[in-house]
Amino acid sequence: MLERRKTTRTPIAATGRVAFGLGPDIECTIRDVSDGGARLVFARKRVVLPGQFALEIEGEWPRLSCRVVWRAGFRAGVRFVRPGESALRPVVRPSARMAG
Repeated sequence: MLERRKTTRTPIAATGRVAFGLGPDIECTIRDVSDGGARLVFARKRVVLPGQFALEIEGEWPRLSCRVVWRAGFRAGVRFVRPGESALRPVVRPSARMAG
């Protein structure tokens, strides 16, 4: 199989939610991420996803704008829409910073 990714994937097993403003969020598991996108796995095979949505990853991660680039059964590949946006750089909130 030809590898088309420009950046290396990092395996993770994080809980996430697809949010698009119409109806309830859709829960998923993020299996890997790269600077350009992520691979999502859903509990149901027939999940209807919009072409573009926000991905919220549990923990200290930014909310990411995503576009679906492929679907296969329970899985979907997404590309991060905003240039320079990456799930590999978790957000450090002020409460998590160490006191100086």
